[in-house]
Amino acid sequence: MKKVIQLLAMAVLLLSCAQSEKNMETPIVHIDVNAAEGLIDASWLLDTTECAIIPLQNSTVPIGTIAKIQAVDGFLYVLDSNMHCLHVFTDNGTYLRTIKRLGKSSEEYLEISDFYVENDQIYILDQNSMKVLVLNNDGSFNTNIKISDYWGNNLFVIGGKIFLMNNNSEAKAGKYRLFKIDSAGKCLDK
Repeated sequence: MKKVIQLLAMAVLLLSCAQSEKNMETPIVHIDVNAAEGLIDASWLLDTTECAIIPLQNSTVPIGTIAKIQAVDGFLYVLDSNMHCLHVFTDNGTYLRTIKRLGKSSEEYLEISDFYVENDQIYILDQNSMKVLVLNNDGSFNTNIKISDYWGNNLFVIGGKIFLMNNNSEAKAGKYRLFKIDSAGKCLDK
């Protein structure tokens, strides 16, 4: 009898620990651009003369969470932090490709902490791997730059020089720094 009770207790524990199956799909939200345009007048707050609503063409991969958008040379780069990728569109909203290089190799990232596009190069900051991954505009691998000495939370690029912004993170050089590094990872200024 004691063994039966133990077996029943164990079965209850095992069943209670089982993960319930839930619908984990991300809901798809469709926005009627024509109805949205002119809905909110922000001209009193912002200069909206250069602003436009650009409907993005349906892609094969839906967009999860938009963390950043950068417009460069007729292209829109959309950082999707939920899907760990960059979606690339033309400036009129036509879907071109999704860049996703998730993994542990030297040509992949664990997460996209930030990104910047300059001169047909996509710079991806991966804080977890302590590197900047440099991709060609088509998403193919170019190089990676180790940044273990310069903890960066954000990055931007000017003239091929990479600037890593440190926002209160522990780095060998201290907190609240702006590191300027070259394409080999050598610190040029801090």
